[in-house]
Amino acid sequence: MQRDVALILCNPDVIDLVAYLLAPRNMTYIGLDPWAGVSSMQRLISMHRPAYVVMDLIPDYRSSGQDALRLMKLFPESKFIFTAADPQLALARLPWLKSY
Repeated sequence: MQRDVALILCNPDVIDLVAYLLAPRNMTYIGLDPWAGVSSMQRLISMHRPAYVVMDLIPDYRSSGQDALRLMKLFPESKFIFTAADPQLALARLPWLKSY
């Protein structure tokens, strides 16, 4: 089943908040904790083909940054939006974010 948005977020409360904001726009979503791993993320995106992927980058950001790059290459049709608890550190560790 196709979904409009994949929410790959650490905090279930944030998933609920974003879902609340999507509801008036009649946008469907599916949620997953990023700690489930890149294989689970890949399956989720492959199965639901979302137009948008909202993804938490996990400190120290290197590993989740590599996962993000992999997912963007595998699913170029999806638009990716990244969040980070410490945006400055994420930018320092993942220079490609500056041009993204």
